[in-house]
This record gives sequence, C-alpha cells and structure tokens, in this order.
Amino acid sequence: MSDLEADSWQLIQRLLRHGRETPHRVAFADAAGESIDYAALYHAVRRLTLKIAGEFRERDIHAARPVVLLRCRNRVAFPVWFLALIASGIDVLAVSDHLAAAELEHILERTGAAAIVDDRRDGATNLDGGACCLPLNWAMDLDINVRTDSMDAGRFSAVSPGSLLLCSSGTTGRPRIVRRSSHSLDSVSQAMVGAIGFRPNDVVLAAVPLSHSYGIEHGLLAPIWAGSSVRLCDGLDLPVIAPALSGATIFPAVPSMIEMLAQVADSELQAKNLRCAYSAGGPLPPAVAVRFFKRFGIHVGQVYGMTEIGSVTYADATNGAPPPGCVGMPMRGVRIRIAAADGAPAAPGEEGEVAVSAGSMLDGYLGEAADFVNGYFPTADLGRIDPSGRLYITGRARLLIDSGGLKVNPAEIEAIIAQHAAVRECAVVAVRQSDTVQRIRAVVVAQSGVAGATADEIRRWTRLHLAAHKVPRIVEFVEALPRTAAGKVDRRALEAQ
Repeated sequence: MSDLEADSWQLIQRLLRHGRETPHRVAFADAAGESIDYAALYHAVRRLTLKIAGEFRERDIHAARPVVLLRCRNRVAFPVWFLALIASGIDVLAVSDHLAAAELEHILERTGAAAIVDDRRDGATNLDGGACCLPLNWAMDLDINVRTDSMDAGRFSAVSPGSLLLCSSGTTGRPRIVRRSSHSLDSVSQAMVGAIGFRPNDVVLAAVPLSHSYGIEHGLLAPIWAGSSVRLCDGLDLPVIAPALSGATIFPAVPSMIEMLAQVADSELQAKNLRCAYSAGGPLPPAVAVRFFKRFGIHVGQVYGMTEIGSVTYADATNGAPPPGCVGMPMRGVRIRIAAADGAPAAPGEEGEVAVSAGSMLDGYLGEAADFVNGYFPTADLGRIDPSGRLYITGRARLLIDSGGLKVNPAEIEAIIAQHAAVRECAVVAVRQSDTVQRIRAVVVAQSGVAGATADEIRRWTRLHLAAHKVPRIVEFVEALPRTAAGKVDRRALEAQ
C-alpha cells in the first residue's frame, strides 16, 4: 500500500484513480469556458498544495490548523483550491461571494483566518486583521501539462487533512460555523453515490452554490467520488443554465429551480439526457413536481439534510414521484430517531423531532461543541417514519426562511434592522409569493421623534450589513407588533396579515 492509499482522506485517492484510469474525462467545466480533466485536476491540486506551503512559510504562518476563507463563485478554480487547501491540512471555510463587506469582516475576525482566496480580489495583499489575500488564478495558472504516467502515489503533505467549515443558519444571532472532517466528506460522498447512483459517465449540473453544504456535496464531492463530469453554473439565469441542462444527466436542484424550469416552453429548453432530478432545501409542492414531470418526463426525487449532518436521506423517483412530505430512506451509515415531546422515543408512525446519527455529521462548531443527544444530532425538524422506514418531514421547529433555496435566519435580520437609529423594534417573517418562492417581510415599529424611518432607508441599511438575499423585499411600518399572552411577538399573526 502506497503512502497516499494509506492517507485518511479517501476522496484524494479517488481523484488519483480517475486521473490514472480516465485522465482525459472532463472533471469540471464552467460557464466562463474554463475546463479541467481528471489528470489535470490531480496535478493542479498537487502543485497548489506546494505553492500554498511555500506561501505560508514565507509569511511565517505556523498555526497547527490555520483557517482559509474560500470565496469563489461556481468556477473551475473552486474545486482546485478546495481540494488543495484541505489536502494541505487547512480548515476551509467556504463562503458566498454575495456576502456583504460587514459580514465578511465579521467572519474574518471570528475565525482568525490566515488568508482568504477571493475571486473579487487580485494579488497577494494583506487585509485588515492580518489575513492575506491569495490570488484565485493560482489554481489555473499552474503547469498541469504533465504526462499521465508520471502520476505518483506520494502523499500530498506530511499533515493530516483539514476540515470543511460552513456557516450554518442557526437559530439566534449570527450564524454558527460548522466543522466537518475529511472523514465526514468521505462518508457523505460514498453514501450519496450509493443512494443516488452517480456514475462515471454522468454529467452533473451544479447550479447550487458550492459554498453551501448541498451544493458542495452534490456538485463536487459525490461527482469526484464517482468520477462524473460537472458543469458548473454561476447563478440561475436561463441563458446560463439552459445549455448546461441540455447535456446534463443529473440535476441537484432547489424547489424554486424546479418551478422555474417547469414553466419554460419546450422551444426554449431541452433536457433529453436528463435521467435524475431531485430537490432539497425545502418541501417541493406536489403541483410543481407534476408540472416538471409533464415538461421533462422526469419525476423529481427528494434529498433531506442540513449543514450539520450533510445529506442523509434520498427519496428515489425512478418509479414515480415520492408521496408528499416523503424525503426517502436513510443513506448508507445513517440512523434516524424520532423523539416525542418528552424526549423519549416516539411510537412507530408518531410525529416528533428528527435526530440523526451519521458518519457525515459535524465534529462540532468552531469554538464550541455540538449538542448531541446519545450520539444523535437533534435537527429541530418534525417528522415521522412510516412502516417501510421512509422519513416524512412534517414541519420545522426553527423559524428559518427559505429565500431562493438559501436559508435565512430572521433573528439575524431583526438584529441588524434594530441597530438603525430610527427603529424601535421589528420582526421579520416570510411572505409566500408562489408554491416555492418566499419573500422576506420586515414589520417595523419606528422610534418616536427620530427621522429616517422609510422602507428604502431600511433596505439600504440592511444591504450595508447583510447579503442581498437577506434584504427584505417588503418593509411595513406599524404602531406596535402583535404579541401573545406571554408577551412574545406573535409571528403567526404577522404572517396571517
């Protein structure tokens, strides 16, 4: 057994195997015209690890487990940097390129990041707080034209692999940062390939951002494990997604994507090779699934998971659409428990809180431990298990808003709006615009005697501090917020208005 084969990160072993056996198969291609095959990807990752090590030595970075932020759109450079950083023993925090400057600064401060790879910046410059900005183009400017037979099995580095860090939506205040080890990434990759059936000849359309758990698992990890090809899309504009969908065989989507595509006329969009489409990130209304089937002849499957646990169930739609609310069977190595209100195991078929144990779940949060219960992670989702073992999600205990497939924490938005001098208090709730699309509504109580409380000003203020998808589309002003008998804000009353 070679050194690399003994390495604990099996995903790199799979990459090496594909680079040897199918060197010229395209691994990733993006809308900007960049592409990289499996042999080139292996060599680029290997050389980038050496360049990273040299840069860190030059900058005298000796942290045992440094953190690097990877802020990159769905481009070929993302997988190269992601693989190289973790192989270098670095913890990688993948962040959205839509983050507001204040959000990015908060994350840099909170993580103590040694560096950031940012496709909005150019050059190895120092940022406030001491972090250096590494050029994104290092990933594609390396000499990757190496003969396939020169590939060797030596270790990438003498250190153990780093971890993937992801921002979780959380339930209060700023998001928590989830830490998932290389073992977690191996576990979820293998489980997804087995459950969904990724194949080497598949072409996966990756339109969900790779900076999110669902996007990186289904648009990077599982395809590399299987040796599939990935077409990366940056955003959901039809001119971008249409040509990619025409050749795709697997399409991981969110409900709003399924709804949008189901409404496109036959002449505008073709998907003749599509054999597998599935949705995650929220419930898919049956009427939308039916429209998609009539348009493409493909039933839509369902994946269930979350940032902390990864993808853990899959409802296969090969033989028909899953029943409403059904998110399928647990994937390999996943155990699910349903807890009653008193914490005891629920009776068969009874609704309760879903708790998950899986090899893919988090080790903990950055700077804090996770709240496991007897080795299970409580999801705060409500669900039940039918006699065949399929999981049904029946509700959410958390007050998250699904904004275009991205989870938005209303408490985070409320905290920002409340900082405005003209605001006394506010509440943020969801407004359903269609079967799959929700908009954010802020209900504001103005501060008496202070000018500046207008809808445009509240949106401008929020945009300064938060990403665009968190900015309320609707801002309303009221004399007082409705409250329950216990004095809490009555969100149900606000949503019903």
